Amino acid sequence: MNSHPTDTPMDEVGRSEVGPYPDPLFPIEKEIALQASRTGTLWFSVFTPKDTRPGIYRGVVEIDTERQKLKLPFHAEVFAATVPKEQKLWVTNWLWLSRK
Repeated sequence: MNSHPTDTPMDEVGRSEVGPYPDPLFPIEKEIALQASRTGTLWFSVFTPKDTRPGIYRGVVEIDTERQKLKLPFHAEVFAATVPKEQKLWVTNWLWLSRK
């Protein structure tokens, strides 16, 4: 995003200056290159098989750089619920193209 619409009131603008906005999140395989002194976003997804017992499961995300190794603990809570394979989400988008 390099700009915001000029007719948007400034109190509704999230950030007025031009700059890198951390979006979207793309899948990565194993390694990514990061720039120094820049903030980046990582999204971790944890797959839970259908027969997993409810409870709290703990894990560690390991980040290995040339200078240091980080181990970041996390936990995921599994509930006794399932989501159907085929989902039907009915959505209506209302659009007005006139300024009236």
